Amino acid sequence: MKLLTSGMLDPIYTYPSNGLGAVTFVASAPRDKNRMIGHSNGYVKIVSINALKVNSIYKVALLEGEAITCGVYGPSGFNFAIGTSFGAIYLGMMKRDPMANTSRYNMHLARVDKASHGTETAVTSI
Repeated sequence: MKLLTSGMLDPIYTYPSNGLGAVTFVASAPRDKNRMIGHSNGYVKIVSINALKVNSIYKVALLEGEAITCGVYGPSGFNFAIGTSFGAIYLGMMKRDPMANTSRYNMHLARVDKASHGTETAVTSI
């Protein structure tokens, strides 16, 4: 198992012109009215159910040919995991941006390579 160092993703402020791709998971945190929606080509949206709007969009840095396959929040509601088609798992958390005047959040991710046997085996559930 190989654990890569964590990185921070800033939100994307415009929709990608090539589309977001197929939806692969919808996850909800306990006691939260937001939903995390993962798309196969690496985009992750945070959607407010009460306001019926997209709060933010993030792009996960996937390898060539890799796709997001599943995702889930942890029981605490702060941490989450995202699985990929190459057998990797991204462990992450959302953290409020201290430099922003608004309630903007940054996504912090760490990649765990080879969580399943080889790159031919996708992570299909977490």
